[in-house]
Amino acid sequence: MTPPATLRRINRWLRFCLLALLLTGMLLVALVPEVRSLLMPGNLSLRLAALGPWAYVAFLPLFVLATMVAVPPTLLIAAASALLGHAGGFLFGLVAVNLSGYVEFWIARGLGREAVRGLLERRFRRLEKAMETRGFSVVLYLRAMAVPFWIVSYAAGLSNIRLKPYLGGTLAGTLPGIFITSFVGDRVGLILARRSLDVLWDPMSLAAGLILAATLLLPLALKRKAPGITAALTDKSED
Repeated sequence: MTPPATLRRINRWLRFCLLALLLTGMLLVALVPEVRSLLMPGNLSLRLAALGPWAYVAFLPLFVLATMVAVPPTLLIAAASALLGHAGGFLFGLVAVNLSGYVEFWIARGLGREAVRGLLERRFRRLEKAMETRGFSVVLYLRAMAVPFWIVSYAAGLSNIRLKPYLGGTLAGTLPGIFITSFVGDRVGLILARRSLDVLWDPMSLAAGLILAATLLLPLALKRKAPGITAALTDKSED
């Protein structure tokens, strides 16, 4: 039987390696132009289309891995919509975004506060505290405000928020954005294929415009209905 002290050392090394891999991936995305170019919706959809039926198998893990290293989900959903159409891109985005949020939540919780405590700024700690006290409402507000996806996911994992309100806030907060992004990705693909702007004036385009307007107003509505959310996020009692 492996001694407990040895298991603890192995656990610490595994956490360190995971954190190092995440940081390396983020640096590659931020600093290497070729990586950023590959992840652009047009390039990514073309490469996935070349895989044929395997594209559907490859894209989901690629989506999760990319969002783990701070790639915006909007780019990936747009690529999916160019490949799968609006309905397919929307359904794919709905599954992929929430799966990514779930995986990132448990990665952060698995790393533990001790592994990253030195990296947390005070503002990040205020965000963590707000999640612990207001749960669903804070996650919904942050997702609707389009705060970088990975920041919210990892912050939630490092906080004491329960999984259910986190997933609920993620689903509700990202749903309008997924619809809009998948719609835009599909329409851009149609415009390029048909060389015409006629697709922008159909009923679906008008519905998408209304949803976009509602999405832009959602953070303001949340702020007015629940001012305690922003108060919790800006509380400076710990500074």
